[in-house]
Amino acid sequence: GRTLLYVINRLPKQDHRVECFEVGAGTLEFLRDYRDATSLLEPNDLAALPGGAFFVTNSHRKAGVLRGLF
Repeated sequence: GRTLLYVINRLPKQDHRVECFEVGAGTLEFLRDYRDATSLLEPNDLAALPGGAFFVTNSHRKAGVLRGLF
């Protein structure tokens, strides 16, 4: 199977995203990014699920702490 790495990228001006990479033998290949201004308010942590889905938490200072994304 494939090994995927999900990374929260917190950028200026609330343009946050989750980036997905495939990990290979000595390689790291960018696959895609996920952007959703209504769900990625202030992303804090994520949990990857089988099949490529994941959940992300937002800082407690923002509404909707746990969000199911993709």
